[in-house]
Amino acid sequence: MAIKFEKIKPGMRLADINTYGVGNTKCRAEGLWCVEVVSVDPSKRTAVVRWNGNREETYSEYDLARLFSEDSKKVKRHQSGDYKGAWLVRR
Repeated sequence: MAIKFEKIKPGMRLADINTYGVGNTKCRAEGLWCVEVVSVDPSKRTAVVRWNGNREETYSEYDLARLFSEDSKKVKRHQSGDYKGAWLVRR
């Protein structure tokens, strides 16, 4: 489950999990990128984040709603290697 805006604090590391195109094909793979929260503005419901080590950007509450905390089940399952591309490997 994605993280709620009220739980986001400066210095947190969140994860962005999305699919992306693989080479010059119609195949898709699932990737995990790290998002670091720099500052939070509760009055505007926005946060300044640094995505994958790039320059800082301002994310709205809508953009932040698709991020996951690093200890969520979806992130742990992705990091454990159970995902091969965009499909879950059943054991």
